[in-house]
Parts: sequence; C-alpha cells; structure tokens
Amino acid sequence: MAPPQTTVLHQAARDNNVSKMRSVLYDQPTFTEKLFKTKRPTIDAKDNVGRTPLIEAARYGCYDAVKYLLDNGASSRVQTNTTGSTCLHQAVKHRHSDVVKLLLAYGANPNVKNFDGVNCFELAQKNHFDDILYLLQNPDATQVAKNRDYVPPLVSGLD
Repeated sequence: MAPPQTTVLHQAARDNNVSKMRSVLYDQPTFTEKLFKTKRPTIDAKDNVGRTPLIEAARYGCYDAVKYLLDNGASSRVQTNTTGSTCLHQAVKHRHSDVVKLLLAYGANPNVKNFDGVNCFELAQKNHFDDILYLLQNPDATQVAKNRDYVPPLVSGLD
C-alpha cells in the first residue's frame, strides 16, 4: 500500500501548527497558487486513505490543532476509508486523554463503530485504558475539557 498522500493542512495538523493551518485555510492565495490555479484544502479534506486533518491531529495528540479545527467547523463524524476510524477512535487508540475530553466536549460520538465493529468504549476497555473509559462513561468529566491539566480519578475493576 502506498503511503498516504496528504495536504499541507494535514501536515500542519500533525505538527500542531495552528498558525500554518490558519494560513492555509484563510490567507490570500500566493502568486504560485494563483499561477497554477492550485486548490486549497478544505477543513475536512481527506487524504488518499480518508483521513482528515482532525483525524491526524487526534492521532498524534495535537490538542491545539484539534481545538482549532473544531472551533473552525471540522467534523468529528468523518470515518477513514480503510478502517472506519473517527478522530475519537484515534485519540482513544493512542491514549490522548486530553484530546478525548476535548472531542467529547465538542460532541464526538463514542458509539460509532469502525469497520471491525469496535466503538470507542470497547477500544478503551480492550487496551485497559481506564482513564479513557472513565471519560467516555462520564460525560460530565468532559465539561472541563478546556482545562488540559484536569486528570480524572482512575477507575479500577472495570470488566
């Protein structure tokens, strides 16, 4: 399988570079872009495997990029073409609890199943991520999502 073909926006999201994302999305086109009539990526642009900048930012735990994308209308509902993962699946899989809190606070749905039929609850449970499972099971815990330093109490003994 060929490596993903991404846009500048995807790379900026992976790098947590909010100023670059802002520039790509909203600055005036450059001379080169005008000359070659290059299209700029949209906020929900997909790469060749269906990942959006939001999915990439969530995958790499880039809190500031995730927040910026959500504040500017990025959809948390998009699923990749290959696995059916959402941005929330990626944040859970890579145990980025601050990003999970943020996505939940912005309405990401933990019940969405990927192509293997696994939702975010099951993913967290399978990996024994009790802290993530706590967030998924307690929507009130996400109300403090803008406070990155909040750490929920660990829940033990979950089946």
